[in-house]
Amino acid sequence: MDSDGTTLLSLARHWSDVTLSWNASDSTPCSWVGVKCNKHQLVVALNLSHYQISGQLGPERAQLRHLTLIDFSHNNFTGSIPSEVGNCSLLQNLDLSGNTFSGALPKALGNCCRGMIPSSIGKGSMLEELYLNDNKLVGSLPESLNYVENLMCLDVSNNSLEGTIPLGLGSCKQMDTLVLSYNRFYGGIPSRLGNCSSLTTLSAVHCGLAYPIPPSLGLLNELTLLYIFENRLSSKIPPDLGKCNSLLDLQLCGLIPPELGHLVHLEALELSHNDLEGSLPSQMSNCTKLLQFNVGYNLLNGSIPSSLRSLTGLSSLTLSGNRFDGGTPPFLFKFTSLLDIQLRENLLGGDIPSSIGAVGAVQNLKALNLCGKGLTGHVPSELGNLVMLERTCAPRPQGFCKLEVAMMALGSSLFVFLVVLGLGFVYIWLRRPRQEVEISADEGAFTKLIIKIMEATDNLDGRYIIGRGAHGTVYKASIPDKVHTVKKLAFETTANFGVECPLQDSTWNCTKIGISPL
Repeated sequence: MDSDGTTLLSLARHWSDVTLSWNASDSTPCSWVGVKCNKHQLVVALNLSHYQISGQLGPERAQLRHLTLIDFSHNNFTGSIPSEVGNCSLLQNLDLSGNTFSGALPKALGNCCRGMIPSSIGKGSMLEELYLNDNKLVGSLPESLNYVENLMCLDVSNNSLEGTIPLGLGSCKQMDTLVLSYNRFYGGIPSRLGNCSSLTTLSAVHCGLAYPIPPSLGLLNELTLLYIFENRLSSKIPPDLGKCNSLLDLQLCGLIPPELGHLVHLEALELSHNDLEGSLPSQMSNCTKLLQFNVGYNLLNGSIPSSLRSLTGLSSLTLSGNRFDGGTPPFLFKFTSLLDIQLRENLLGGDIPSSIGAVGAVQNLKALNLCGKGLTGHVPSELGNLVMLERTCAPRPQGFCKLEVAMMALGSSLFVFLVVLGLGFVYIWLRRPRQEVEISADEGAFTKLIIKIMEATDNLDGRYIIGRGAHGTVYKASIPDKVHTVKKLAFETTANFGVECPLQDSTWNCTKIGISPL
């Protein structure tokens, strides 16, 4: 018996009520019931569906490393699914439905999830939670998922699923979580999802979806999280979403309807990096529980509505990258909970409010960005009161205060003084080369005289000595038109009129000489 056959016999020892008639005397299991082998006599498929097998699924299955199909559906298996099921690099189909397994699905099972989701998955009538996220699934969602009446959670995110979303056809009253994000669906969000009245979370981010957002989503009164951004949905947000009174976190794209002001429980609004147009509806002031408000990098215009002063609980406000004008509202800097204010790249204009650092204002502010065009005046000194500030960007003002004008005048005077001083140094420098030329000329004449003296005395030969003293020997040097006396000093010192010996004769020893006319 080969190793695969031995493994199957070991696996069968966990079972009872088995009528398989596997024969241990066979050389291979390739002829056994439910077993399929490849041309190398290796087991590649194990199909024991509807054999009324009782017992547990043993860990020995992991030793069948060439399996591509396992079907143990509709038997009487009990206990937990062993983690060894996940050791299946070649497995393409796994069907354990129609049994009474208990406990949690092993995490290692995720290693096997690739290929298509089988339509038979809809036969799991008792299935409550199905997590197929972060795998390599392809194909489309089977419509049979509509008939899993007890299904409460479905997560198929981060796969390569395609096709339309067929959900909402049957009974989905129990479903509270639906996560479809990061796939390749096409078409739109099915309006039938409005029938899933228990939905609290709907996430369909970056799914390739198009067409308008269905107004039927406004029927989801229990919905708390709605994420449908990074799609190709049309630019109009249906006012019906204002009926989702339980919404806490909203992330989508399109025009901002005033009806969103009805979402009085909303805590986070994420509408950034879309093509939103128009102005901020003043009705947003009704969302007094908002903590995060982000409409950055759109095409919004008009002034920042003063009605937003009611959003006193904000911790993060991002209005950057729009076309807001009408000045920076002072009330923004009175929100004591604000940690981050982003107003850059707008057309606000006007001065930066001095209330920015007033006592009792945004003392906890950590990030402030006001860079952009249009702001005038100077940066208020009160900004220094924001001791918690870690990152800031203030604009270059277009006007100047009195202090700044005085500083500019002082700077101009200092500049003139430095220019005059610099010209003086230039004049002195230009005079210097002329003096050096004169000195060099004198030194050159003296050197010529030394050469003539050395020639006239045969390099200070003893025949020309005319006297000796304590400090040296005196020579007589007769040159045309004049006679000189020359004293050769006996020690190395520097005479007031002496120069270094220009000759390298060893008898000089580079001593000093003095010259005077007779």
